[in-house]
Amino acid sequence: MIDLKYYFQLLRPTPIIMVESRKEAHSIELQNYCYNSTVTLIRGLTQTLKMDLSLFSTKSLLEIAPNHEVEIRSQYRMPPDQNVDHLGQPTWTCHSTRSYTTIAHYAQYQAQSFQYSLKVDFSIF
Repeated sequence: MIDLKYYFQLLRPTPIIMVESRKEAHSIELQNYCYNSTVTLIRGLTQTLKMDLSLFSTKSLLEIAPNHEVEIRSQYRMPPDQNVDHLGQPTWTCHSTRSYTTIAHYAQYQAQSFQYSLKVDFSIF
C-alpha cells in the first residue's frame, strides 16, 4: 500500500520560467534559481539564444563523429504518474543501468526502432 502523504510529496509543482531576452538567459538570477531548484522548466531559451538544435540531431552527430562513445542509460518501465523503487515504494531516485555505444551504433538502433514503430502503427489499419 502506498503512503498517500509521501506520494503527494512526490507531486511537487514544477516552476516554469519564460526567457524572453538574452539578458534574462544569461542572468545570474536565473542561474542561481536553477542551482537552488530541484526541477525547473525554462521556456523560450533556445529561441532567445537562436540555438540551432538540428546540430544536435543524430544525423548531424553521425556525420561529425560516428565513432564517438556515448553513455546509454536503461530504466525500468513505469507508469508515467509514479516513480517507485524495486520494492514498490515511491521515490525520487531513478535506478538505471549504464552501458556504452558509439553514435554510429546508436543511429542504427534508432533507425531500426523507428522502422519497427512504423510497422506496428500501420499494422492496426
